[in-house]
Amino acid sequence: MDGKGRVLVSWMSRDKVYWSLSHEGGKRFAPRVAAPEGGKQGSSVVLMNRKGEVFLAWKEDQQVKWAIYTHEGKLTGEKALVLTL
Repeated sequence: MDGKGRVLVSWMSRDKVYWSLSHEGGKRFAPRVAAPEGGKQGSSVVLMNRKGEVFLAWKEDQQVKWAIYTHEGKLTGEKALVLTL
């Protein structure tokens, strides 16, 4: 939880990675935001900067990919393949 009471989480469900942000200290999370479409997704990490931009990185098949979103869950268009494992 940050100083503003926001909680940021990421998780995997049915081979798909998601993230969400709570502005209520973890009482309610919305919206549920999915990683961009692709192959079988797994292991993820999510971070937010001071501007509220959200960085999501995840493993997809044998690659590590990332994307940047607004805190409202809109994809900024910045996404890439980091490396092939």
